Amino acid sequence: MIKKVDIKHIIEHLYKQFVLLIIDLIEIYRLTTLKQEDMTIKSVWLDESEEECICCGGCEAICPEVFQVPVKMQVKRDVDYNLYEEGIKEAAQDCPTGTIKYDCSGKS
Repeated sequence: MIKKVDIKHIIEHLYKQFVLLIIDLIEIYRLTTLKQEDMTIKSVWLDESEEECICCGGCEAICPEVFQVPVKMQVKRDVDYNLYEEGIKEAAQDCPTGTIKYDCSGKS
C-alpha cells in the first residue's frame, strides 16, 4: 500500500537541511579564509633531493627580490618573504624541476 506523503512536511524537512548546508558552507569558507590570512612564508629554499636546478632563471625573472641565479639559483637572505608571497608561490609553481620550496606557517 502506498503511503500518502505530506508535501508540507517534506518541504519543511528540505528547507531545514538546506539551511544547515548553508551554515556549514559559511563556516568552511570562514575557516579557509582565516587559514589563508594567517599563513606567512617563513623560509624559502632550493631542494635538489630529487631534481637539480637547471638554472633557467625563471624564478629570478618572476621575483628578483627573492631569487638570483648567478650560477645556480640562490635565495636571497634578509628578505621579508611575505612581501613577495605571490612571486615566491608563482616561481615555485612555474619551476620546471620543482626544486623551489617554501614553508608557510601560522602567524605567531
